[in-house]
Amino acid sequence: MNISGPKVVKNMTKWLSSRDALALDLPSGALPVAASTGYPATLVILHDELEAPLGKVRVKRGGAESASLRGHRGLISVLETLRGKGLFHGMVKQGSGEGKWQAQGKKRGKDDGLARELDVLRVGVGIGRPVGREKDAVADYVLTKMEGRELDAVNRAAGSVVDVLEEEIYRVG
Repeated sequence: MNISGPKVVKNMTKWLSSRDALALDLPSGALPVAASTGYPATLVILHDELEAPLGKVRVKRGGAESASLRGHRGLISVLETLRGKGLFHGMVKQGSGEGKWQAQGKKRGKDDGLARELDVLRVGVGIGRPVGREKDAVADYVLTKMEGRELDAVNRAAGSVVDVLEEEIYRVG
């Protein structure tokens, strides 16, 4: 999961290309305008949210420039890969630590030839947090299989996640 970016981006660009090819074959008006033109595209990333209470859904649009990734290695991997391919521009961090953010210049995708601006929607489902904040305790907590109360809380969050996805599908602009 920590190095999921390359695989996610590969599958996303494959899907975008097939979606655009399908749109060319359909009569005008058969798909919503955004889908039929291939623009804009939104990548929805569903992830665990260590800093949110168990089962709480948090929604954030954009990358780290809009809201901290809080060290989530999977999110970092996906967003860094998107930027490296020229698919997500947003902002880039200047320097180390809590440095300043600066707009990144747009460029064409390196591998796929797609020149599209991608919107990223992060949907985090709270998994709570272990008592200790040590790196090993957090890693063990995140990687332990959920059962009972925890699993029930995350399952109940599914309805809220579906609501977010429906809202995103019908979002204009």
